Amino acid sequence: MIWNRLLIVLFAWVSCQLALAQDLDFENTLNMPGGTVYPNAAKSFSYTNVGAPATNVTVAASGSTTFAGTTQPRPRNDGLQSQMDFATNTNCVTFTFTFSPGVSNLSFRMYEVDRGGVNATSPVTYNYVDQVTISGKVGASTVYPAIGTAAYNTVSGANNNVITGAGSATSTSSNTVVFSGFVTELTVTYCNAPNAQALPSNQSVTIGDMSWSGPLPVVLAGFSGKQIANQTVLSWQTSSEINSQRFDVERSTDALNFERLGAVPSVGEARGLQNYSFTDLDPLPDVGYYRLKQWDNDGIYAYSNVISVVFERDGFYLNVTNPVQDGAFFLRTNAPDFKATLYTFLGQELDLQTQPVGVHHYRLSTQHSLRGLYVLRILANGTAHSQKLYFENY
Repeated sequence: MIWNRLLIVLFAWVSCQLALAQDLDFENTLNMPGGTVYPNAAKSFSYTNVGAPATNVTVAASGSTTFAGTTQPRPRNDGLQSQMDFATNTNCVTFTFTFSPGVSNLSFRMYEVDRGGVNATSPVTYNYVDQVTISGKVGASTVYPAIGTAAYNTVSGANNNVITGAGSATSTSSNTVVFSGFVTELTVTYCNAPNAQALPSNQSVTIGDMSWSGPLPVVLAGFSGKQIANQTVLSWQTSSEINSQRFDVERSTDALNFERLGAVPSVGEARGLQNYSFTDLDPLPDVGYYRLKQWDNDGIYAYSNVISVVFERDGFYLNVTNPVQDGAFFLRTNAPDFKATLYTFLGQELDLQTQPVGVHHYRLSTQHSLRGLYVLRILANGTAHSQKLYFENY
């Protein structure tokens, strides 16, 4: 697949770039004018105007912050090391990185996520078993990285974002971590896997120095559409805009192949909520799929999630709005007493909860992470209405 080939190229590029200058170097004094090194034993710290482009980064540790020794966590030549003295094998510590403004293409390495020696053989337990879970956020929406494999650990979990030690490693052994889109927050949670001994030995991992590129043109707060008379009106809101130029509005019949309908100029620079709209004067019959292509003045662009709008002459409407947040999306419909069912594109039915949130407005939620192509089926008055949904979770 094209995406897999791109991912291989991206990992190769990251492997080269991580050996060069970093945007956030925990030990180097190049982080800001005058120099800033992460202080030994600090459980929180803030950087101002670091990297290129410059951003403010706040680091905060929470949870079981019982570090081993008076200098932990501490910067080292390749990142921020944390050696833990956990009291039980259920303890965890979380490092949260907040980027203001957000960054794109965040990449770093996780060093030495491994496993200690055998402690007992029946049942088998180990002195410690490192387990690191990594995720990001764009506002309230959760995003996940691509994590490279290593010989001494495994990468697993529903979103392939959990690294678990499976053997011993050297201090230079690492996994690559790459977020391909926009990120405003990074969370790294460090625990033991279940088969660690009850009182694990001191253990350490290192969050590597970080690289990123500039923020995307806008942070999209919402995107929806509805039928008004014989037209389809699209509305969207942004919560932040940096160097933004315009929005291209694109439409599709199948949620895969899009054509450009028109463009809407953006405010350009804004931190508060901005509202936009676009009218499709000649909507597609039945279902139309729409997305935004967000451009900045430097030629950088990013796509929104895809929304669908049902257009029918008899006044019935069925509109799904994005973005997805924590496995939930929103539906506007005037269908009475309907039943909603969600299917994967392979036909697997997913559990779906329906909760009214207003007049003709419903929240649909599932325990599953939504990414890719799905089919939503609405049954009302003996008539079934189906439409494709495509979630990118950017």
